[in-house]
Amino acid sequence: MTDTTRSMKIRPGHGVLVGAVLLGALAQSGCNFHSWFDQSVVGRWEITPTTAPILDRIAAIEGPDDEYVQYSEVSPDDLVPRPWEYRVGPGDFIRVSIADLRPGGAPGQFDLLIDTRGRVFMDEIGEVAVAGLTADGIREAVSQAALSLVTEPFVQVQLLTRRLATYTIVGAVGRPDNIEIPRADFYLMDALALAGWINEGADDIFVIRQIALSDSRQIRYEGDRPRTTPASGAPTGDDLLRDVDSLIGGREGTPRPGVFGAASMGESQDQPRDPAIGLVDDAANRRQPAQDTRGLGDDTAWMYLDGQWVRVRQGTTTAADPGASVGGALSGGLSTGQMVTQRIIRIPAQKLIKGDMRYNIVIEPGDIIRVPTRPQSLYFVAGFVNRPGGFSLAPKLTLMRAIDQAGGVNTLGVPERIELVRMLDNDRQATIQLDLRAINRGLEPDIYLKANDRINVGSAIWTYPAAVIRNGFRASYGFGFLLDRNFGNDVFGPPPRDSRF
Repeated sequence: MTDTTRSMKIRPGHGVLVGAVLLGALAQSGCNFHSWFDQSVVGRWEITPTTAPILDRIAAIEGPDDEYVQYSEVSPDDLVPRPWEYRVGPGDFIRVSIADLRPGGAPGQFDLLIDTRGRVFMDEIGEVAVAGLTADGIREAVSQAALSLVTEPFVQVQLLTRRLATYTIVGAVGRPDNIEIPRADFYLMDALALAGWINEGADDIFVIRQIALSDSRQIRYEGDRPRTTPASGAPTGDDLLRDVDSLIGGREGTPRPGVFGAASMGESQDQPRDPAIGLVDDAANRRQPAQDTRGLGDDTAWMYLDGQWVRVRQGTTTAADPGASVGGALSGGLSTGQMVTQRIIRIPAQKLIKGDMRYNIVIEPGDIIRVPTRPQSLYFVAGFVNRPGGFSLAPKLTLMRAIDQAGGVNTLGVPERIELVRMLDNDRQATIQLDLRAINRGLEPDIYLKANDRINVGSAIWTYPAAVIRNGFRASYGFGFLLDRNFGNDVFGPPPRDSRF
């Protein structure tokens, strides 16, 4: 009796083992706990909601090719029509009729093409400069030229083409073309309709609009410049300076602008205006990650600098130069030659198609409307995932969703070791390491995939032993019963009898 009682006692070591098993089962249950034993399980599992940005470009590996291309949202001023009177330019056709020009009182009618100098030629009158003039201005210029032939000339002018009052539409539209703007209140929906409409699956529409940095930026045609009679003898330095002043519009006694400056300084109406978009940040206020010539490794992190997310190495900013520009793979060096004098208006196509007139902007002469096409392309997933291979690239597909498409990270994969290989220009490719677990938890931004991207999920030396230990805790359970043959007749009845026996 004593031996039996002693054998049924639970030893202290057994209690510790049972507690460890229960604790492991609790940790694997996944109820608001981050899995520490199965590294392939990722997620946030927090009650408090959060938001995180999604990158469409990785500045750490893609370089500064489009660093200064800034998209502008629609402003209320873009919805207001501005009536304007057309001014002709080279390439336009006009029709000029002059009464009583020819003998016998016959009128003279001319269909004229404005040449590259901005002039037209009529047999009886000769050349007349008309570029930059309205219809009334052309009528007055032709009347002045015809005074030698007609005492009181009666001139009529008709604009046959208006080449400068056009817009260009390209991309995923029915009829890409250069189309004339018929009126001042001509909206984006009208422009799309004239071009045969768009593919309604498009995400964005871009309107590229040229912005003049100053009012003095006007085309100067041959013959418009003031002519000066050269003095006898060699010109002096003062004469040359006066000639330069007369050519660029300066006045004597006023400071001269720089070589590429505006035509005048001070209180002139030609004073440069602020551009519609910010072209370059102030160098004193611009912060950049520190210099890193060793590449990107595990001690890097995403930081929001200069209005964009960049991958930088931690703890390398020097005190001597806290705002040092990034070199090499982090920035590639910025150049003012990449500045543009244009505004790119991004319009959400789906909201416009559904009838949101806040995005139906007025189209102005010279606008370029681009509707991006959706190329049929692939991305590839390799490494420790459940279904590696190539997949069709859907619009706005992110890294996190691409891993889900491949069946998720398997039990030997490590979510912190995700390599993204991206094709670049000039037959190059770049590789960057990303943290899928941090992306799932909202600590780092997710990334939109591009055509031919390759995702490689890595592993570690400890993943296989961890999988073996984890599988050792598996158990089979269930319910069943065993029916002895001696009780079969009582349950199922006697077996059928053969009458032949």
